[in-house]
Amino acid sequence: MARVYLSFLGTNDYVECHYVLSGQVSPLVRFVQEAIVGLRCADWSKEDRLVFFLTTDAARHNWEDGHFIDLQGRPKPGLRSRLQALKVASAIKPVMIVEGKNEADIWQVFNTVLQEIKPHDQVIFDITHAFRSIPLLAMVILGYAQVIKNIKIDGIYYGAFEVLGPVQVVRQMPAGERQAPIFDLTPFSALLDWTMAIDRFLGTGDARRVCELAQSTVRPILKETKGQDQEAQAIRRMAGLLENFTKNLRTCRGREISRNAAALQQALNVSAYPDLLPPFKPLLYQLSKRMQGFRGEPVRDGLQAARWCLEHNLIQQGLTILQETLITHVVTQGGFDPGDKKYRDLASQAANIFCNHIEPAAWLPPAANHRDIVQKHLDFFQEHAELAKIYRNLSQPRNDINHAGYVQPRPAEDLAKDLADFISQVEPWLA
Repeated sequence: MARVYLSFLGTNDYVECHYVLSGQVSPLVRFVQEAIVGLRCADWSKEDRLVFFLTTDAARHNWEDGHFIDLQGRPKPGLRSRLQALKVASAIKPVMIVEGKNEADIWQVFNTVLQEIKPHDQVIFDITHAFRSIPLLAMVILGYAQVIKNIKIDGIYYGAFEVLGPVQVVRQMPAGERQAPIFDLTPFSALLDWTMAIDRFLGTGDARRVCELAQSTVRPILKETKGQDQEAQAIRRMAGLLENFTKNLRTCRGREISRNAAALQQALNVSAYPDLLPPFKPLLYQLSKRMQGFRGEPVRDGLQAARWCLEHNLIQQGLTILQETLITHVVTQGGFDPGDKKYRDLASQAANIFCNHIEPAAWLPPAANHRDIVQKHLDFFQEHAELAKIYRNLSQPRNDINHAGYVQPRPAEDLAKDLADFISQVEPWLA
């Protein structure tokens, strides 16, 4: 995995100053690129690259030596000479681009920049002298390259020379007082990543990207603090619970869903993250809001899980969870352990006996061996006949989908409609 620094060069006569990045102060430099390369890329190897995008004017004014003259009448060195003086091991590559005067030019710039990003690169993007639409374009390029080329964004920087004041004023300042900040804009890219990941989760129920981002975010923090950073620990715990929640739904882990959802709701409490950047808090709130339907009650949470599955197109899981939730309800109403397979089998058999009016003499094991338990369930169904019918009717679409449509197949859209209809039928009894 190579590292690449991408930067645009402008055409102005830049004034020397010190740049400050994360508390580190650069030497007196004319170009912000010198500062960033010196502070972030000094230890790079020959496998890494420093890429500079130049218009024709930028190349003539600031890449090559001698276009501008200093106060003593000497030609000022261009960026290429200044970079060579840093003696970095990385390859230095100038790339010509058009000026971006129309949409066709902007697309050409997009393609030119994208070509300089290789699969799996770790990218630092300097947008200080990016002109016109380039800063926005840079974010699009990085987002696109993350998907298409699986890159990692190591930094997005902007050297804010203008905070020192007008150029003519800065020229009169003592060199030691010229300290311009380099703004680290990387969190904005991270915010966009989180936004897309959470949107994916809310839309599809797939939490993998949220978990990946959480782990990559907190791993260096926990390493640096030897696991002592409380907020990083909380984010890692939240991510783990979210991942478990989605796995439990996708694999129909009925006994775990309610417990997992309750712990996740607690972990999503925004107050647990006092140092979180403000824009991230509404994203956590969206996650928390989405979990509010789970109440820590197994039967009601089973119904909510079936709703979740319907909303996220997990039809097979939804049918399975809904039918098993009905059995949990019946077994619980009988005063038995819903986690015991024997009682679940007996409740299921009782529903079949009730709906098909099977006489006691025709009961098969295990019902024939536990008549008192079965009779208790039959008494329950006498008062809740609709539940027994719903349970029986659920078996047909559940068997259809579990047998991959080879037995009494129905169209896929009918199975989704079935789940929605069954949820509506069950809600008055279980909600």
